[in-house]
Amino acid sequence: MILQALTSYYYRKEDELPSEGFEQKEIPFLIIINQDGEFINLQDTRTPFGKRLIARKFVVPKENALSGKNAWQATNLLWDHYGYVLGCPKTDSSKDKEMAEKQHRTFIAQVQALADTFSEDLELQAVRRFYTGEHYKKVFKHPSWQDCRKINGCNLSFQINGEN
Repeated sequence: MILQALTSYYYRKEDELPSEGFEQKEIPFLIIINQDGEFINLQDTRTPFGKRLIARKFVVPKENALSGKNAWQATNLLWDHYGYVLGCPKTDSSKDKEMAEKQHRTFIAQVQALADTFSEDLELQAVRRFYTGEHYKKVFKHPSWQDCRKINGCNLSFQINGEN
């Protein structure tokens, strides 16, 4: 009976649920870039809810959760926290700086591999250029960066300017 009820619920909600291999994830900030990979904006997706700000949920590839000392070797597909996406450490300690550098290299390597595999995908090429042109460094100068930085493990993803 419980399985039948769950199956029935799933089919009623099918249009609202992410496809297999995807999940809904709160992404507080989007890095807006143009087709050339140039940084345009750091968009805050949060909206007030009572006394808190709640990040908008996006359907993203399922989280690649890995723990332990080698967790830096696994990154999420085109989204992750600022250590991976921007190479920003949690703290100023040398250990955290080293970890963020490893995470960032892993993220960039994945972007490069995806862009190589899907060479006709203009959006992936734009994200690649965001890194090869070192446009990502401009994010740190954006007025909203400090708000992003205050969120422990803040998730970020990308949006091409003018697209949804």
